[in-house]
Amino acid sequence: MKTEKKYSLPQSERLRGKTRIDNLFANAKGVLSYPYRALFTPNGEEKSVIMVSIPKRKFKHATDRNLLRRRTREAYRLNKALLAEQTANKGFDIAFLYIGDKKEEFPYLQKKMCDLLNKIATKVKEETEQE
Repeated sequence: MKTEKKYSLPQSERLRGKTRIDNLFANAKGVLSYPYRALFTPNGEEKSVIMVSIPKRKFKHATDRNLLRRRTREAYRLNKALLAEQTANKGFDIAFLYIGDKKEEFPYLQKKMCDLLNKIATKVKEETEQE
């Protein structure tokens, strides 16, 4: 029997709570795949939990920020299985920070999201090998 991939991103997979977000930014490790920077830390759960941040300084209009936020969440939603497969279903708190200066199209953002998730997985593997 085949198991289907879940392409959903329910509310339970969104990072909420001031203490959890503060903990993420205080103790996180980072990886970069322009136009994204990701900060992550293990959360001890089976599912990864994400947040997306688009800077108001670079994108003055809320519609532009919302567009990039939707594209980022969609790229993660479609490719989150990459991270789960490579890290043996370990969960992480992840913050995706958009550091680009212009709006990018979805196929480009999706490719960069795949690169970013692979970099997170390799960094986790390197750390577990060192321990």
